[in-house]
Amino acid sequence: MRIDIQSVDMKVGQELRNRIEDKLSKFDRYFDDSALCEVKCTTDGPDLKRVEITLHVDKKIYRAERSEDDIFTALDSAIDVLQGQIRKHKTLMSNMNGKYDSMKKFVQEELVDDVSADEEVDEVNYDFRYKSFEIQAMSDEEAAMQMDLLNHSFFVYISDETGHVNVIYKRKSDSYGVIEPIY
Repeated sequence: MRIDIQSVDMKVGQELRNRIEDKLSKFDRYFDDSALCEVKCTTDGPDLKRVEITLHVDKKIYRAERSEDDIFTALDSAIDVLQGQIRKHKTLMSNMNGKYDSMKKFVQEELVDDVSADEEVDEVNYDFRYKSFEIQAMSDEEAAMQMDLLNHSFFVYISDETGHVNVIYKRKSDSYGVIEPIY
């Protein structure tokens, strides 16, 4: 697994770099060199440090972010969240009777500190509802306004600048995010 460490508004020293690589090395046995793990360390206000970890495996993305007073604590918390996501996904995949061949090796393996035999894992049943609508070209601002008028958390539209399908969504900070898919 390749690891890419980035920082914003802070310096990542050798001790933190070693700790990141050491903590993430436990996932090496499940993911080969094609997996990419991006770690971003930033400051989050005057007293908090934030660690964001994004793990790209085939077409799947695992993501965890945590803010704490100490960068090492934030790293440990984010790793725990990421491990929980991978464990849950592994259980879901094994319950799907091998429908996902790209994860076959991962599903057959067990995590070092995986769920004990006594623990019960919730089964997830996906309930899908389908809706069709005509996509219209508009600016990001028009799409945000339309999303707010509909009281939705996201809105799909065609960017009048690029001509591509975009998704605008409301972020936790009450700002907006735009997803521009590459296809």
